[in-house]
Amino acid sequence: MNAFSWHEATEKNKAEIITLELDAKMIAASRETFNKYHLNDCVKLIEGLVDKSLKRLDGTFDLVFVNANKEGKEGYVKYILDHKLLSPHGLIMCDNGELFPQDHFNLSYLSQRNTALTAENALIFTRGTTISTEGNPQLPAKVRPYWTENGKALRKFCDFCKNDERVDVVLLPLFDGVT
Repeated sequence: MNAFSWHEATEKNKAEIITLELDAKMIAASRETFNKYHLNDCVKLIEGLVDKSLKRLDGTFDLVFVNANKEGKEGYVKYILDHKLLSPHGLIMCDNGELFPQDHFNLSYLSQRNTALTAENALIFTRGTTISTEGNPQLPAKVRPYWTENGKALRKFCDFCKNDERVDVVLLPLFDGVT
């Protein structure tokens, strides 16, 4: 349903919106929304696995919004960059990419101390809470393995972005974070 929001935000510019979706329920909801609001000419829905759907794209994009499974983000962004799908001054936005230092939640602390934010000194935030067991002892035991794996995937993704010379990283610390 992000495509509907992107359409609303770019309607005056007549931007072409392409959305990739795997989940059958989200595909049905998207189609229903696009039909209801007459968006089928404005929004293109590509169904299927993301890695296969990415191969169906051609041209370049000024903005790519990645709101996908955490363990797949690195591969998706790498594919976009490797296949030059991003325009020269384009922007890739990734949802749920917020990293904070474990010993201090104020990002200005890092600049004052001239400290780099790395996977070793960072917590991952999602759904308004840290997914670190140490940083969030209230996290129920039954969901800890799931969030721990998501945290590892996000740390790996953030390190990839930080270390790839094609990428300049900016963090917008709102909601679950947009990187």
